[in-house]
Amino acid sequence: MTVKNTVNTWVALPLRNRLSRFAREDDGLVTILALFMIMMMVAVGGIQLDFMRHEMERSRLQAVSDRAVLAAADLDQMRDPKAVVADLSLIHI
Repeated sequence: MTVKNTVNTWVALPLRNRLSRFAREDDGLVTILALFMIMMMVAVGGIQLDFMRHEMERSRLQAVSDRAVLAAADLDQMRDPKAVVADLSLIHI
């Protein structure tokens, strides 16, 4: 027996048989799909959580700035409007 025949007998043919059997079998495909879907749902949930926290912070900052501007525009107060905005911004942020 030559080296080439030995390699064919012990490596190439069994490997070819194993590869063709692997290509024919479809066991576990649903498991892979389910794991992929779970990973995607976790990723989308994380993105949604980040977006929700960003929107909460943005709306809070918007409310503080609205209150500060309205307090500065109040005609009854005698302080400088910039000082009123600065004070309200420091208190509520």
